[in-house]
Amino acid sequence: MWVKDQYDVIIAGGSVGGCTLALCYARHGLRVALLEQKPDLSDYKKLCTHFIQPMALPVLRDLGLDGVMEATGAVPTKAAFWTPAGWIDPPDDYGSDPSTAHAYNVERRIFDPLLRQRVMASENVDLRMGHRVAGLQAGGDKGWVVETTTGETSHNLRGRLVVAADGRHSILAKLLDNPTDSEENERSALFGYFEGIAAPERNRSLFILSEPERGFLYPLCGGRTLLAIYRPKVSAEEWQEQRASFETGIKTYFQAFPGVPDVFQGVLVSPVLGYQNYPNLARKTVHQGVAFIGDAALSLDPLSGVGCGFAIVSANLLAEATAAALLERDDMAPALAAYEAQFNKVILPHARGIRADSVIAKSEEQTFQTYRCIVSSAMLQKQFVDLTGRLISPITFQRNFASAMVKARMATH
Repeated sequence: MWVKDQYDVIIAGGSVGGCTLALCYARHGLRVALLEQKPDLSDYKKLCTHFIQPMALPVLRDLGLDGVMEATGAVPTKAAFWTPAGWIDPPDDYGSDPSTAHAYNVERRIFDPLLRQRVMASENVDLRMGHRVAGLQAGGDKGWVVETTTGETSHNLRGRLVVAADGRHSILAKLLDNPTDSEENERSALFGYFEGIAAPERNRSLFILSEPERGFLYPLCGGRTLLAIYRPKVSAEEWQEQRASFETGIKTYFQAFPGVPDVFQGVLVSPVLGYQNYPNLARKTVHQGVAFIGDAALSLDPLSGVGCGFAIVSANLLAEATAAALLERDDMAPALAAYEAQFNKVILPHARGIRADSVIAKSEEQTFQTYRCIVSSAMLQKQFVDLTGRLISPITFQRNFASAMVKARMATH
């Protein structure tokens, strides 16, 4: 029998990471309070381009979400990359395991409410919409006391573990003084939703790796398409000017590349979204006994498209590392240390490369030679796509790329 306002886990943040974590813990039979400060189940994150890498697919399948997602509009997809040296578009699925065969494009207006509905259907999760964390303190043997507010009413909840899944502007990070490591991201971005653009063959997601601009075209459900353009960061005034001319500018940009659908047939059906300044942020994944997942732990250049994938995977890593200790009422410190080690092993190596890529000053000739080497090798094309799907480590790709470059140089001498 559950004791009112007493839980095994209290999660702050009812978006992708928080909902995924709640479902992971629920399948272990743990009692979870999921706190979301937005009051409406249909609320969703708008600054997101919805590409969920194949690294997250096994978690979605384990939770029984993949079929439900596809039934409500998620589009199975795979990335194809235009480069100055040609397309990187191998015919294979991602990876070598059917469990990671594809990525998903799914709009957050669909995905966020779907996740909350699944959470509400679980008898082990107490979803509290409109609840904001106002304070927390250590509660001795019972773990934590979390104060929440909804309107003018406050509540005290008790839980053995508290988790921050409350995004890059994490309230828990502020309350706990979890330091934020901020690094420059030299890109700004604009994107919008269009109707009337034909989906690429096999519903591929097209990534245009031009310099200094880059562009993404994502096929979505219902004949919708997301077009995004990433440019060197400019002043707020210049960014607003680009925003005003977005529809014409982005169509002109995309139409310059071979193999891209006719975007001039598209009609913009949404406000123009984006950001002028979006630094890379990182925090400790465990701080003062509280775990951080998703954007609360690591929020990177959106061009990399890792936000949803890292949120889902970090949630699963935390649940796998801590569920047994919660069930057996063991000391949480070793379990949290295990989570931190797994996060550092699985996710951080990718983060380093993403941070480096967000500093966009690159040698044009060196970039061309890099892409030419990849395009000329079926093996490297496959591994490049798998790397961007976060299925292989950067060091694995770099090792094979360096070997291919040495062989190419030897062949020309």
